[in-house]
Amino acid sequence: GFTYTFDGWTTLPNGGGTKYNIGGTPAATGNATYYAHFAATEVAATVTANGVVSYYPSIADAFAAANASDYTPTIQVWRDAPNTPALTYTAKNHCTLDLNGHTVSGTDMPLLTINDEGFTFTVTDRTETKEGKLAGTSGVSQAFVVSLVSGVFRLEAGTVYGQYTASTVMAGVYAGA
Repeated sequence: GFTYTFDGWTTLPNGGGTKYNIGGTPAATGNATYYAHFAATEVAATVTANGVVSYYPSIADAFAAANASDYTPTIQVWRDAPNTPALTYTAKNHCTLDLNGHTVSGTDMPLLTINDEGFTFTVTDRTETKEGKLAGTSGVSQAFVVSLVSGVFRLEAGTVYGQYTASTVMAGVYAGA
């Protein structure tokens, strides 16, 4: 999906013609018609907390918002996210990551670090096929896709998958400091 943000005015209804940015002054003489122009941003994930849904262009942005939330967030993935940087969850709230049939992958290991003492971080996939994945690839044999520093990690649905070399699968979850 996409979110749309107002970013100015144009002189043609299809977004073409002369564009005037927000705060710009049109050089019109006489009568003129201007059309609102909206910029589209592809949504990578949403965060739902306390009944409010917020939209984010990257998984990393969604994790930052979930960490800042005072409520129990659900992060829902809306498209595959290759090359995702290492993610950390430390918010001291229960959290759910709904892979929603998509793959979140990266080479920075661990891909996900959970340091949420006394709370549960759940990975699920609420689609019918349950094909969502947390996937990591690393050139280091002692790398893990998920590192549980504190708290509880619960894999409800989906897959945690690590690849060290073309023929060697690495550990998916490591629990310990």
